[in-house]
Amino acid sequence: MARSAAEADGRGVEVSITAQGLTTFKSAQVSHLAGLDQRLFSRLTAAEVRQLGTITAKILDGCGIPLPR
Repeated sequence: MARSAAEADGRGVEVSITAQGLTTFKSAQVSHLAGLDQRLFSRLTAAEVRQLGTITAKILDGCGIPLPR
């Protein structure tokens, strides 16, 4: 992460991810998703995974959160 003073408000700080940070994030993401698959989804049937997707979509819609594409 890189921090810099906010241009619009000197009291604030803007944060951005560095190239190294993005590489680290992507590496951790692969491991994290594999763990989720192993611990959660491998225990569900295909029908249960579809049902979970339907339920999740309804919850997100009710919260006004757009579905990822």
